[in-house]
Amino acid sequence: MAGKFEIYQDPSGGFRFCFSADNGQIIPSPETYRTEDEARERVDSLRSNVSPRSRPTD
Repeated sequence: MAGKFEIYQDPSGGFRFCFSADNGQIIPSPETYRTEDEARERVDSLRSNVSPRSRPTD
C-alpha cells in the first residue's frame, strides 16, 4: 500500500489517524480511539487487510 498513516491526538484527548496518499489526498479516520495503541491496532489491521488487488478495475 502506497502512502502513509499518521496517528495523532485530537483536542478531546482521543486518538485518530489519517491516511496520506501519494497523490496528496488526505483521508481522515471517522472514529476516535481511547488510546494510541487502539489506533495503531486499527492501522495495522487496515494494512494487513487491504490489498491493491481488492480495488475495482475499469
